[in-house]
Amino acid sequence: MAEHALHDSFLRWADVLRSPDWVQKTLGPAIERQHQLHSWFTPEFCLLSLGHLADSLLDTRNAESFSKENAQTIAVLPHGRTPLSGFRDILYVLLGGHNALVRTEPHVTLLPDLVAALMELTPSLQGRITFRNELSAFNAVIADLPEQGGEALARHLSRFPHVLRTPVCHAVLLTGDESEDELRALSRDIYLYFGRAPRSVRKLYVHEGYDFAPFLHILHEESQSIAGHNHFLNHLDYQKSIRLMSKQFYMDSGTFLFVESPENNPPTAVVYHEYYHPDEKPVTGYHNNMYITSHEDGTPFGQACTPTLFDYDNNIDILQFLGNL
Repeated sequence: MAEHALHDSFLRWADVLRSPDWVQKTLGPAIERQHQLHSWFTPEFCLLSLGHLADSLLDTRNAESFSKENAQTIAVLPHGRTPLSGFRDILYVLLGGHNALVRTEPHVTLLPDLVAALMELTPSLQGRITFRNELSAFNAVIADLPEQGGEALARHLSRFPHVLRTPVCHAVLLTGDESEDELRALSRDIYLYFGRAPRSVRKLYVHEGYDFAPFLHILHEESQSIAGHNHFLNHLDYQKSIRLMSKQFYMDSGTFLFVESPENNPPTAVVYHEYYHPDEKPVTGYHNNMYITSHEDGTPFGQACTPTLFDYDNNIDILQFLGNL
């Protein structure tokens, strides 16, 4: 497929995804069905994912694409924690001139339903994206490894050319100088997708004596859309019970518990925090399985769960990987 034709197809997809009428008529039943099968994928967050996907499709205008005579099959193993996880990797594969073989779970239906609808608009891409519960006959792999059992999966997949992304804890360094608007934006980085997205902010670094009260109040206000979600509330109540039985201090925003801990990757409904001394301020950037940002380094709050197409997960350039195959 010619480069300009592929880009035109992506822009057409972006146009329809930005049309509320098309989304409701074409995907409305699929969104409801997805929510019934997977309660974490609420209609609100499904629509949010579709809007973010439209932005990613517009980003492809600035991406080089390739047409290969001997296109390879690239297996894509999404993390499955957001409604359309895996679609950005599919875009990378198509831009690289390859074909995508995507692993799906029985309870994840919106992604294949969406692709089927988009294929009707662009028959020239028929056959370029395939979904299967079990993967075989592929040449390379892009996978998000789970927090549990990831090492065994990595050993199995490392036989192929691969990008294997390990879970990264996204943290924010707060100085106390953040504005109310910045804190409101940060609250979205915490509660969107119930805090379960790979880029959700799950830990805060704060200076000794930091006053949490203003931020807890803002988070309570901003996260009311998830306050009545039964599955989430079960996790919240369970975490409260654990802290109460162990007599561990916590702060309650009404939707998330804030618990002091040096560990990373807290359970659902919990945000860890850690105090730092002014002379020992954590350094922002990637460090092992941690990614720390701050308003001081120019990172805008509120965009953690809606990265651009070129803000690669785990800072791994997928297009470069595909181009070297």
